[in-house]
Amino acid sequence: MPVSLPINNDETLKILEDYLNILNNANNLINYLSSVGDKDVACRTNNILKLLLSDNIAALYKFMVKDRRRSLFVI
Repeated sequence: MPVSLPINNDETLKILEDYLNILNNANNLINYLSSVGDKDVACRTNNILKLLLSDNIAALYKFMVKDRRRSLFVI
């Protein structure tokens, strides 16, 4: 992988996004992240996000918003 985890800044996040546009790279990361276990989906999701994003970068993003400005998930 071209970046180290957790992601610390927007530039590194963009590099990871570009890397994951290659299907095989995305599948490899999915397989790795699927091994992160916990008792339920919410805990598992939080563990994966902690693994992927530093607190500094996570604080910059809203995780569920109705528009695409600095969001990771759009509802």
